[in-house]
Amino acid sequence: MSVGFTGSENEVDLESLRTRLRKMSDQELKRFELAAQFMSSPGANMGKPSSQVFVVQLEEARAELERRKTAEPPCKDKARFGSEAEANLVASLDKQAVLRAYKCPDCGGWHL
Repeated sequence: MSVGFTGSENEVDLESLRTRLRKMSDQELKRFELAAQFMSSPGANMGKPSSQVFVVQLEEARAELERRKTAEPPCKDKARFGSEAEANLVASLDKQAVLRAYKCPDCGGWHL
């Protein structure tokens, strides 16, 4: 199994690493970040400088987490609710409009 390394022990194939990180679920990506953070720490390296491989992996994992955090939702509707009840509560506050909650097939959230 490839983990994004090239032939040398101290080189990282960035494209394959980025592809691998994009395929991970959010939970897997967070675990990978924690592992890379630990492996970059002085404790994991017995006081020696961190291996550049783990530092690059940590940077790439954090960049992917940031990209996901700032990414636009797949649907165009910006008002997203966590549940049907929450969406209906907001809809009930607007007395002039007749709004109905619906589950978005693109993002899985609830919209009005």
